[in-house]
Amino acid sequence: MIITKIIQSFVSEPTVSGRYQISKYNVMKDCYSPIKGEIYLEEETAKDRARYLNEIEHKELKEDYEDLINTLSSDFGTWEIKETVESYNALKENERILSSEDGKLLIASNRKIITWNKRVNEVIELYNYLNSKEVKGLTPPYKYVIKGFTQ
Repeated sequence: MIITKIIQSFVSEPTVSGRYQISKYNVMKDCYSPIKGEIYLEEETAKDRARYLNEIEHKELKEDYEDLINTLSSDFGTWEIKETVESYNALKENERILSSEDGKLLIASNRKIITWNKRVNEVIELYNYLNSKEVKGLTPPYKYVIKGFTQ
């Protein structure tokens, strides 16, 4: 999941007939599309409905985020990330005198750490999005980043 813009998913918009419709942001089209049946006579009612729909979406995203954090926590051990980093660092120190087997292990460790960081970065993007929407009670994911490694 890559979130490139911080926007509201649901908004109320005036129609040509003087009513107000609820529209949802369409990522593929980069615009808002009306939701069928979501038309209101009063602007305030439409705004309240859009606000409510955004809150529901944020609640669902928060639940997804919490699942991702739990998965990262358990995978950190399952993937043996700490051991991989220690192995990588030990091999990197002696890089000039490595055997071809150790060189392959160094490359494999590097790839594993980069793959891990990509996963963590996706969680960080969701965290930053939810944080921008002032969703409370989020555990920051930064402790799972392996520093010094880039894509």
